Amino acid sequence: MGGPLFPKQLVMKLSLTIRAKSPLSVGAGKAETLPGIADMPVIRDPRTGLPVIPGSTIKGFLRGYLTKIFSAVHSAEKVQKFVEKLFGSQKQASLVYFEDAFPETPVRTEVRAHIRINPVTGGVANLFTREYVVEGAKFKTEVTFVNTPLSILGVFCILRDLSEHGVVRIGGAKSRGYGQVEVRPDEMKLLMFAGEDHVALKLFGGKVAVEMSTLRDSKTIRIEEKLGGTKENYELHYVSMEDHVLYRMFHIKDVEKELESNYEKLLSLIHSYINNV
Repeated sequence: MGGPLFPKQLVMKLSLTIRAKSPLSVGAGKAETLPGIADMPVIRDPRTGLPVIPGSTIKGFLRGYLTKIFSAVHSAEKVQKFVEKLFGSQKQASLVYFEDAFPETPVRTEVRAHIRINPVTGGVANLFTREYVVEGAKFKTEVTFVNTPLSILGVFCILRDLSEHGVVRIGGAKSRGYGQVEVRPDEMKLLMFAGEDHVALKLFGGKVAVEMSTLRDSKTIRIEEKLGGTKENYELHYVSMEDHVLYRMFHIKDVEKELESNYEKLLSLIHSYINNV
């Protein structure tokens, strides 16, 4: 007989909260000139009419910031290879999938008038209006990682730190003061397909070795990640576990706390991946 119906896989489903710290303008493009409609409206969910941040916008935002962050300490070629490994390229599929971000509660939008300057004359070219989501609005989204090392989640600690300093922005009109956001991880579901109490996986094209063992009484997952000469051990703690025929699912409630407690080890592994994958 052949092997299991599904190969061994590691799937992480991470929920995020995106909070607007300044007016947020994720636009749908220039609208028709109609009375009462902004020239540049926000994108809305056709089912509810509420503003939405498309998954493609979140993907571009995360990809762009990771490229900027790691290019400060690694060569552009290595960073590009790492980013394409995660987010995909014309030659390979993405390992990360992004859902649209929807507001937690109904959010208010307002309209602001702007002036467009003629770059040649320096005078006023025209007036236009932009719709935006007001400061304080919270959006929820989910990011799915398929067969990536768990340590990749450490990048959200970096984003959280940068967003606390006000340098993380998403959407349009960033140079006009729009788009400052806070990004925080909330909770995670970790699915191990064909998993037992101890699972060993080869990820990133077989270059990264990940071993996970579970201690049911203590609700602890012990993890070892290894790439070349770099090896780190760390732990994650879960609140509940579900056993299914094909997979085992762990629910990690306060994932931000778990990532923070392992931050230095996760960052060390990520730098190692960029250098070697």
